[in-house]
Amino acid sequence: MKRVVFLLVLIGIGILAAAVLTYSLQGEIERNVLLHDGTDAQELYKFYVQGDLYLQQRVSLGDPNAPLTAVAIIDFDNTGTAEYFKEIIEPFEETYLKTGQVQLTYAFILSEEEITEKRGRFIKAEAGLCYIRSAQVNATAFLRALSETSSENVPTLLSEANLTMCNEQDTLRIDAYESTVFRIVAPSLIIGIGADDTTTLYGYPSVNQIHTTIRNKQVKLGI
Repeated sequence: MKRVVFLLVLIGIGILAAAVLTYSLQGEIERNVLLHDGTDAQELYKFYVQGDLYLQQRVSLGDPNAPLTAVAIIDFDNTGTAEYFKEIIEPFEETYLKTGQVQLTYAFILSEEEITEKRGRFIKAEAGLCYIRSAQVNATAFLRALSETSSENVPTLLSEANLTMCNEQDTLRIDAYESTVFRIVAPSLIIGIGADDTTTLYGYPSVNQIHTTIRNKQVKLGI
């Protein structure tokens, strides 16, 4: 009898251990999917954006009461960033921001190391956020100028704008976290109703793609 009980206990322990191992492996698989599968990570990022984080943490350009929101994801290391501002963001600003249809927020691709060491993309991203908070006029043009200059010349750009560097490390640490965990892609434009019903336009969308995305959301709002 004791032997039977002992065997049953061993079997129970074995089953429990197998269950724990399976759960652990499943968790690791899910973690790997999150970190390494761009599609799944980007879908999760879309859900994350819908938590309204950006609207709470950042200063937006345009009418704060605009019915639609947009988040532009920028990587100052991309050679085509200046072109993206010229071809996509500046026309977007003229058509949708200045007419009160959309408010625009920026987020930046960078690493925690760049923030800690205060180098690389961090210098430009912090300067951009400082400018947006201090002088929203011509902010997109200033960001474009940042993309066309070296990090060493950023203080000169700020001085010409009668600004000094501010502290945006907390906001940019959020960007660094998202860059690592969600593997967000730049350039891209996330358009939503508030922070809900988001649609991400990757790369260089056409004027028609942007218009159709915005118009579909306006229709949902009855505008």
